[in-house]
Amino acid sequence: ITPTPEKNEKVNKVAKEAQVQYHYAEKTIEVIRNLKDQRLPIIGVEKTPLSVPLNNEVIENRGVYIFGNEEYGISKDILELCDHVVYIPMMGKKNSMNVSVASGIVLFKALENYMVKKDLEK
Repeated sequence: ITPTPEKNEKVNKVAKEAQVQYHYAEKTIEVIRNLKDQRLPIIGVEKTPLSVPLNNEVIENRGVYIFGNEEYGISKDILELCDHVVYIPMMGKKNSMNVSVASGIVLFKALENYMVKKDLEK
């Protein structure tokens, strides 16, 4: 759904001629299988009956985080390949948020866990 950077006017405007590194693949599932073969943990961020709250899961900074489409979420075949599936606990009736906000929360938690682990190793 997301266009590549050279086809996205918003990226071109914000990047101001900076090089944006990216990898495009036609089929996400093949990329995930390749990453699993490299023994990288695959962490899905999606509210499902089997997902656990983000604050209950010790996620690492080394891994692949999959954030679903804001309207449709992560597809079932991709969820089945995830080693962990977490969700961000929320108050009230709303159970979804903007994917950029969700990624910021999850990646901050991964960084926080990394920093705590480094402090414990000292």
